[in-house]
Amino acid sequence: MRASAAPAPPEGGVARRLLGELAPTVVVAMAALVVVAELARWVDWPFLSSVAWSRVVLTAAVALVVVTSLRGAAVSARGSAGSGERDRGSRTGATDRSTRLLAGWAPAVPALVLTGYAVVSRFQSGPGRWEWFLGGDSVRHVVMTAAERSTGFLDYSVEPYPRAWHTLMACVWSATGAHGDAAGLLSLVDLLSTGIWLLYALLSLATGLTAQALGARCGLPARSAALCGLVAAALTLVPTLISNYLVLGLHSSVVGALLLAVTAREVVVRPATRRAVVVTGSCVLVMAHTWQLLLPAAALGFALVALAQLRPGLVGAADPGRRTGSGGASAAWVGGTVLVAAASAVPSLAAVATKVGIQHATDAGVDAPVPFVLLTLALVSSVVLLVRRRRDLVVVTVALAVLGTALSGPLLAARVGISPTTYYPSKLLWHAAVLGLAPTAVLGGRLMGMLESRAKGAARVLWLGAGAAIGAVVLGCLANPLIGASGAWPSPHGAVVLRAVTTPRAADAQVVWTGDGADDTISRILLDYYRVAQTPARTAQGGLDVATECQLLSESDAPAVLSTRDEPDVRARYACAPDVQRIPVRPDLPRQSVSVIRKIAVSVIRHGGARTPWA
Repeated sequence: MRASAAPAPPEGGVARRLLGELAPTVVVAMAALVVVAELARWVDWPFLSSVAWSRVVLTAAVALVVVTSLRGAAVSARGSAGSGERDRGSRTGATDRSTRLLAGWAPAVPALVLTGYAVVSRFQSGPGRWEWFLGGDSVRHVVMTAAERSTGFLDYSVEPYPRAWHTLMACVWSATGAHGDAAGLLSLVDLLSTGIWLLYALLSLATGLTAQALGARCGLPARSAALCGLVAAALTLVPTLISNYLVLGLHSSVVGALLLAVTAREVVVRPATRRAVVVTGSCVLVMAHTWQLLLPAAALGFALVALAQLRPGLVGAADPGRRTGSGGASAAWVGGTVLVAAASAVPSLAAVATKVGIQHATDAGVDAPVPFVLLTLALVSSVVLLVRRRRDLVVVTVALAVLGTALSGPLLAARVGISPTTYYPSKLLWHAAVLGLAPTAVLGGRLMGMLESRAKGAARVLWLGAGAAIGAVVLGCLANPLIGASGAWPSPHGAVVLRAVTTPRAADAQVVWTGDGADDTISRILLDYYRVAQTPARTAQGGLDVATECQLLSESDAPAVLSTRDEPDVRARYACAPDVQRIPVRPDLPRQSVSVIRKIAVSVIRHGGARTPWA
């Protein structure tokens, strides 16, 4: 495949190229942190429990992101050979300022809007900005992150759940100097809610850039490719994607979707480069510590990039930074990446194989609806591109990743004897729909181009109508997260839950009774936050009836109920435990208004010490 000529840089090129490198470098930094956390276990170095060491490691990770982003932007500015992100419009004279501005920023607009919502929410007082976060699995991620910090490193000997995201969040949280108390709990909720929101913005950005690059590779003009990127990025914000999965607290699914999007973009943009080997290898490594069922799709992208590195000319020109005749160096580069990723993945894969097993897929989990419309469009678009571009290994790889991920859902369901719409199979279908947004947008761009080329009569009317409909959908998608940012997504009563779990002596309670079953369950799960340093045991994750609550109280030497109700009501309800103590829920929240970033900066400036917060 012949490499195209270098495009004119987009308007605001440096900032735009840095945005393009943000998601890949974050993934590489996360992979590096996971490796460090695993090595720390072998040398018994609990750096996550140390404020000072967490700051050192986090500073190194941030430096890695900055340096690799600048390096990637510099390489992109020179124009890497074979890049699918090349401006096809430069061949047709589309080099005007508006086209370059559109090509440079359109795919990033939804991510910037999502980030803007996060910034605005910082000015929302009280627990309102956290309420959407307190439902579903998010509270379990709070407890797992606290446990990871208490342990000090990444260890699968007790908890087999893959925890790449939790390791990163534990490092950031520890670097703030937070303690394992009530104020620390609020700061952790603040960190995780902000973190997963911004991570989704990164997913939107990566999806938009992938669609833009794929459109350019499939022959779309620069303006059309940029609009494909805008549409694909905006579609990540539809309610069936963002609303359901953020409210349900499916953090690992968001991380997995980001890893697939980053892999796809590397495959399309620079498949023959060593940088792509490192990035896609990092995606495989982090995926092994995120959700192993998505490993085949991530490994497929890495396999193509590795082959392209070993066989120059397979998908385009070789890495311009490589010296001629460096076949042995290329093999060493690929082999080293495989070795590190495989060695890092072993503990997580072994834990899943020995402690979880395939039958775990029968667990119902939370209700995760399947985005059937987007999934259908993704499958149709992928098949069309697969057939029409069957000689292009890059496009074939992206299409097969979408189709393979979609097929894995029903196959898993058939293997364990459940419906494809139940929890784990439905999440695989969700990932196929998200990854398929790029092919969907590209096929839509080609169809719009066909209608525009006719530009007469009914075709003209249809083109205008379709354009208006797509514009309305994009605007609706951009507005949708405002519902979440304003605290209107379905959620528990955040004020009640947070007041309950930050009450003095709340950790002594075995049962929570506020009068709302959902609030009681969420509060009881969050109370495990205070116990992570003492025991790996966790409270029951579902709702409890009075008989089960009585059993919990009877098993304790000091039975206690955390409640908003009066003493006589508590004793009457739990007469099964005559010695039960009532712990009244506090009337207000402890003060917690300093942002995580500011806490890190202030703590470093004022203290700069290494006090272990769990002591």
